[in-house]
Amino acid sequence: TSVFGTSEAAVRSLSILPAVGTVWATWRLGLFLFNSRTAALAALILSLNGSFLAYAQEARAYSMMTFFAMLATLCFVRAVERPTLSRWLLYTITTAVGIYLHVFVALAPVAHVLALLLIRRKEVPWGNLAISAAIGLILVAPILAFLMRPDIEYGTWIEYRGLRAIPSMFYFLGGQNYVLLLSYFMASSIAVLWLGWEYY
Repeated sequence: TSVFGTSEAAVRSLSILPAVGTVWATWRLGLFLFNSRTAALAALILSLNGSFLAYAQEARAYSMMTFFAMLATLCFVRAVERPTLSRWLLYTITTAVGIYLHVFVALAPVAHVLALLLIRRKEVPWGNLAISAAIGLILVAPILAFLMRPDIEYGTWIEYRGLRAIPSMFYFLGGQNYVLLLSYFMASSIAVLWLGWEYY
């Protein structure tokens, strides 16, 4: 508060700035993996997503969580493409910081490894992954110990709705617009088919 102030605009800026960073990281990731047109389209789609824009204005940690998850993904693909100690350390530290912001960021490295197994299963850098995982576990050990305390009831506010919650979740993440949701689904399907054609 001493830097940004205590006004509503100042508090909300703590979410707006990471949201802008997320758009940049998405563009940079698309540029690294594909080309400038794909990168620009991905950044545009994200910046027009209703849910993304809503959380970019809330004084909560979700915008920062998304930024660090995307930044970790960018660091990951760069480390895999050209493995160096500094790149793997940057990936590990970025992921750990994201987990401290929100534990759901821990799902990002799981997705990274699964993607690597699907796309480059013969080139998985198991040694680098093992070292990164070991260092990462050390870095996040304090928050894991905190969450494992018997007096901590993390996530008890989440209403369990079973499989019937999946359609509404995709509807919400799709910007609460069925046309956009269908467009995302079609674009994702085309991307998966293209990747399958390229690598298999």
